[in-house]
This record gives sequence, structure tokens and C-alpha cells, in this order.
Amino acid sequence: MNSPKEPLSQAELDLLVQAHRLLEQGDLLQARTLFLSVMQQAPSAPEEFVQVRIAALAGLVEWAALQKLQESVEESIESIRQELESHPGTSQLPDLQDQLATRLNSLSERLGALRFWTAVKQLSRLVLRYVVADTSLTQSHRIRALNNLGSALLAEKRIDDAIHVWQTTIKDYTAKAAQSCPSPLATLHNNLAELRRLQCQIPLACYHHRQALALRLSCPERDPLLVRQSRVNLTQVLIESRDFEEARIQIEACLTENGFASKSQHPDFLRASLLKTRILLETGQLRTAETMINQLTRSPGNDSGKSGRIETETHLLRFEHAILLNKHNIIRSELERLPKLISQHQLEESILEARFLLLMGKLTPEETSGQMDHRETHTQRALQILRKRLPRNHPTTALAVFQLADIYAHTMRGQRAVQTANSAMAMFEQTFGDQSLPMIHAFTELGRIVLQRDQFKTVRQLMKLGLQIQRQHSPAPAITRFHQYDLLSQAYEGLQRPRLAAYFARAAWNLVHQSLEYPAASEIPLAERALTLSQQAGHDEAGIPVAAALVELLGSEFHSEHPRVYLALETLGRLYARVGQAESAAGYLSQILSVRCGELGENSPEAIALMELTADMHRQAGQEEKAEMIEEQLQLLSQKASHVLSDLL
Repeated sequence: MNSPKEPLSQAELDLLVQAHRLLEQGDLLQARTLFLSVMQQAPSAPEEFVQVRIAALAGLVEWAALQKLQESVEESIESIRQELESHPGTSQLPDLQDQLATRLNSLSERLGALRFWTAVKQLSRLVLRYVVADTSLTQSHRIRALNNLGSALLAEKRIDDAIHVWQTTIKDYTAKAAQSCPSPLATLHNNLAELRRLQCQIPLACYHHRQALALRLSCPERDPLLVRQSRVNLTQVLIESRDFEEARIQIEACLTENGFASKSQHPDFLRASLLKTRILLETGQLRTAETMINQLTRSPGNDSGKSGRIETETHLLRFEHAILLNKHNIIRSELERLPKLISQHQLEESILEARFLLLMGKLTPEETSGQMDHRETHTQRALQILRKRLPRNHPTTALAVFQLADIYAHTMRGQRAVQTANSAMAMFEQTFGDQSLPMIHAFTELGRIVLQRDQFKTVRQLMKLGLQIQRQHSPAPAITRFHQYDLLSQAYEGLQRPRLAAYFARAAWNLVHQSLEYPAASEIPLAERALTLSQQAGHDEAGIPVAAALVELLGSEFHSEHPRVYLALETLGRLYARVGQAESAAGYLSQILSVRCGELGENSPEAIALMELTADMHRQAGQEEKAEMIEEQLQLLSQKASHVLSDLL
């Protein structure tokens, strides 16, 4: 071999590459031997050979970390520091500077993966102090080193220091480096967003995830994987913020990205599909959600056992969907399957188990066949897990507290229910602020509780506060507005304000009919209530479209000759009669006349009145022949009744 003072040959330089390859392959002993050999052969000068010596020392650091030798790691890092101190001119050679910074930053990240955080901190500071000056050419290296330094501080639970490092870096480099090196800045925003999310500072997390996504989209060489990661991260915090419209846009963009749709069995695609299904359920798009759930349930990616969490969450969504639609067979099958999945994939005491317990807390004893029928027990147990796993004011915990308040209200503990619901609303306010979009949902949940105590004025006040907040934001989801209008309708009905009660009942039903994907069985009671209140308030013209839709809903739920369909047709005909549309009234009334008279009894006062009304509508519509036919039937009935009376006398 060459003398230590002679320049290295190409063969000896290849030893360095071979040593790193052996290290990656796990041949640690041989790799260490080659690194030491390179160190012996590499001259200490000129400065161009510093890169070779530091590369060998970096290999020794990684070897010691893989062997869990803390002292050897520290000794090798100290040797790197001495090398850098003894060659202060390295920062004047751009190519050497770039190579050293790249190697040491990469080493820091590998040590971070091995949890050698003190070493990460030391190396990051070496890069910042000795390797890269603060110039436009080295900004990406400095941002990367500062990101690693923040990660090391965070691992040492120095959270405030980590936040300070990341925030200062973002502040210093956003203006001067956003165009030249957006990718490392995006990583900083992403890390800070996830930390803010863990601190339950959801609005700040949303802000930083938006910034990360914008920077990654602006990269000249866009990385599709990182863009998808940013979209998924942003979608998650948007769901927690109940901004479902923007969340839907982001997850749709993720799922329809070029090439990603072809990877329908990839875990990342399945996770994004789960988020989309969650949004569909939260926004009342139940038919589309059912299609997504069926696709996910049949997905081979689930069956192969690649991710127990994905499989479990898929069945949790199926369970939740079945509860919303009262599908008892699916409820029973998921009650048997989910405990086994949670046990099989070791998800006890996890957020997923808490979600399962919360869903069981929504079941009635009949749905569980007498098993696990204690709603309060399941909800309290879920809250214990959530309080252990999540920050105190997390929105998921607040929603569980609202569910507990609802249970108290249904078990005649009204005062405790209101107190519990108020505490949940305070959690929303502390997390998002009193004028935020999630507060609309909090007011709605509290309104449900106080409505059960007949506090109608309080319900009205809460809904008005929610509507005021809604005007400051983009339109709230249709399902949120539906709940607001439905509660306002019930409150005004309790306050003996029939006109307003009817108006909001129709508005609530109209949202369900046009914007939500509720099954007919769920929509029919809303339409019937809106129609009844409209009739009581004298809103005959406004009630006509409700009655017409009710006829279609009843026909689809039952069949066209069902008694409830005929009754709805009669109501529709009477409404047309009241508003003076005789032709339409006559058409509907004649359609059901014979059947309804048979149900009422031919000689009953109600049947005779219906026949008289139908005849009158035909006459007003200019249909004299049909009117005369009905009047002849009335005369025959009258004569028949007279003969019967004579016989009795």
C-alpha cells in the first residue's frame, strides 16, 4: 500500500465505497476494518482529503451506533470535530463543503433512526459551525441541519427549544430560500405541524401542513410521495377541524393523482380511501360511503394482513355505517369480528379500541342481543383510553364527552348532562377558539342535550350563535346545517311558533332530500313532520313539494299501493285544493278515492266528505262528467242509507 503521506490511489478510494456497502449489508466487522484502513492511508493534508477522512470516520460512527457502542460513537464524532477544526479552509471550497454537509446530515438522520439523539445534536452543530457558512449556496444544508437539531431536542423532551429552532429557521429562510430550496423548508413545516397536532394546537397544525403542501407542490422536481404525504396529513387535521369540504378536496386530489389510482392495494392508497370514507360518513353521504366501505372490505390488500390497523379501521367504519342505517345483521357480525381483530393485531388500549367502545355506547340493548348493553360503561371506558392517548382538549375526546352527556340526558340525569356537555364545549373552545367552525358543531351537540330538558329558548340562542359563526366562514357542511334547522324547528314548535317551526322543518328536510344521501326510511319521518307542521301553519303551497316527495319516498320504501302512499296522495290532493289548483287536486283525489273510501267506510262522514271534495274539484276543473259520476255515487249511498234507516224504524 502507499505511504500515509502519498495521495490515495483509485483502488484505495474504492475501499471507502466498499466499506459503506458492507455496512449496509450488515458485515460490520469487515466494514470497520476497511474504514480503519482508509483512515491510515488518507493524508491529513491537503484539505481535499478531509472529505475522505471524514467519510471514513462517519462510517465508524455508524458502525458504533449499530453496535450500540455509545462511547465509540462519541469518540468518532470528536475525531470529526478535530478534523474540521484543523482544516478551517473547508468552508471556502464549495464542492468540498457540499460533500461534507451532505454526508454529515445524512449521518445525523441515520443516527436519529437509531435513537442516538445526542450524536445527532452534536453533528448538526458541527455542520452549522464548521462546514457551511450562511450563504445562498448552503441554505438547504443549513435548513436540513437545523431540522435535525430540532428533532434531537424534541427527542430529549425539550419541546419549547425544538419549536424555537424550527420556527426561527422558518422565519429566517422563508423569504430567501422558499424559491431555491422549498423541499427542506417543507419538511420543517411538516414536522412543526405534527408537533402542533400532538400539542392539540389544531389551527396551527393546519397552517403548517398547508405551507408544507404548497412548498412541495412548488418544487421543480416534485416528489409525488411527499406531496401525497402532505395531502394526507392536511386532510387528517382538517377532519379534526371539521372543515370537511377542504378535506374532501385534498383527499380527492390525492386519490386521483397520476399513477396512484393504479396502486389500489397499496397501504397508502387504502389509508387515503379510509379518510375519504370517514369524510363521507361525517357529511351524510351514506350511499357513497357504503360503496367505499364495500370496496375496502373486499380489498385483497386488507385480506393479506399487510396492516392490521387498516383492516380494523375498515370494519369500524362498516360498523358505524350499519349503526347509522340500523342494519342489524351487519351490527351483529361486526360485534363478533371487531373484538377478535383488536386482539389479533394487538390494538388493546389503542385509539381504535376506544372508537369501537364509543360505537358500542351508541347501541341499544336490543341491537346487542342483551350483550354489552351498558352504554355508559362503554363510553366511560373509551374516555379512559382517549385521555391516556390524546391531549386533554383533543376534539375526539370532546365528542366522546358529548356522547356521555347524551347518555345522561336519556337516563333522566338532565342537570349532569348539561354540565357534561358544557365541559365538552369548553374543550372545543380552548382548542379552536370561540368563533371557529368546530364551535358550530359544539353548539349543535349542546342544543340536543338542552332540548331534552325542554329549554327551547336556550336551543334557539345556541343555534343563532352557530349561524352567526357560520356567516364568517365558508358554508358549513349540509349535515351541520340540517341539524341546526332541525333543532330550530323543534325549539320553535316548543315555543308555540308554528310558522317558524314549519319553515325550519321544511329547510331541514330539503337539505336531506337534495344534499344528503339518507335512505328513504330516514327521510320519511322528516318529510312527514315538515308536512304536518306546514299544514298546521297554513303553509299549503310550501307543503305541496314536501307531500309530492313523500309520495315518492313511501312508494320506494314500500310499494305504490301501500296504504301510507294513498294517504300521502290524499294529503297532496287536499293541498292542491286549498291553493286553488283544481285540476291537480281532482287528479290526485280521484286516483285514491275508491281505496280511501273503502278504508274509511263508504257511509262514513269522512268518506262522504272526500267524495264531495273530489266532485267539487272536478267541477271547478271543468270535468263535469266525472263530477256527476261521483255525485251519482253519493246519491246512491244516500238512498241506501235511507232504506236501511226505514227498515230499522
